[in-house]
Amino acid sequence: MSNLTIQTINDSLVVDSRLIAAELGIEHRALKKTIQTYQVDFEEFGNIDTVSADIIGPGKPETFYFLNEAQANLSLTYSNNTPIVRQAKIKLIKAFEAAKKALLEISQPKLPSSYKEALLALVEAEEEKERLALKAAEAEAKISEMAPKVEFYQRVADDTGTFSLADAAKLIKVMGRNNLMYFLREQKILQFSNVPYQKFIDQKLFTVIEKETHVGVRLTTRVTQKGIEFIIRLLEREGYIQKAS
Repeated sequence: MSNLTIQTINDSLVVDSRLIAAELGIEHRALKKTIQTYQVDFEEFGNIDTVSADIIGPGKPETFYFLNEAQANLSLTYSNNTPIVRQAKIKLIKAFEAAKKALLEISQPKLPSSYKEALLALVEAEEEKERLALKAAEAEAKISEMAPKVEFYQRVADDTGTFSLADAAKLIKVMGRNNLMYFLREQKILQFSNVPYQKFIDQKLFTVIEKETHVGVRLTTRVTQKGIEFIIRLLEREGYIQKAS
């Protein structure tokens, strides 16, 4: 189920950038970085509305963006064309189309021809108002639910945005580090030394860090964000994780 809730602000249809990041399965700060890097491109379609969110825990308030339809689509265009991104594009298009249709129906209401029709129309309008309020509340709850996960994600990632095998296991929450390494060796992804085969490094699923020690060079395997998604798909395929319906 998509959490892409479209809102109307100053007569414009917009979507919360945090919801787009959640739909893409990435950190919100990564999406913000993309928007900031290509800010000139985004401003071709209007000013970027920056908003400060409520503080969750200690620290500075998080900022996010309300993006119009063109800006939201542009943010997905600058993402890799993975199955997740393609699905997000479809959901985003459908969400904006549904919002525009709803606005059109509101702006061109069918006048009731009887008292009964007027009463039914009033009841339906109240139900729709409650439904939209509930959907907005669900979206806000989803954002609040994501906050500790994103905070943990940011804490365990290094400056390159990669993770140790131990932290990757904590993020995936299916098995511990040793069992994860055993699983990846069985899948012919890691070698006996727990260093990935070159083709998986070339696919940017893993990186290997070399560190000089008193006994020689030590190789440490790090998992990229793309690698985390790759491992989750493997675990789904092998039945360790139930696929989302």
